[in-house]
Amino acid sequence: MSTQPLMIEIKLIDKGYLKAFADVTLPANIGEITLRGFRVIQKDGQQPWVGFPTISYSKNGKTVNNPVVEVSRSVHREIAEAILREYELLRSN
Repeated sequence: MSTQPLMIEIKLIDKGYLKAFADVTLPANIGEITLRGFRVIQKDGQQPWVGFPTISYSKNGKTVNNPVVEVSRSVHREIAEAILREYELLRSN
């Protein structure tokens, strides 16, 4: 993605499977871009994973969830890994 590191801000919470919220600041040629609303989710006995921000709305009586931002698999993986690293560091302190 970039040679500059992502900046991750984690807020620990403990509401069932929801363990933290995260904001990610991406370096860009035009300036920094901050994406808010990532979630760290962990079910009992499982590894934590990252939920990307979505927007929900009702259509024909059904809830529809759409991603706020779409990224390539490699960018998705890099962001998720960076969030989980920061989450584990913060949690272990």
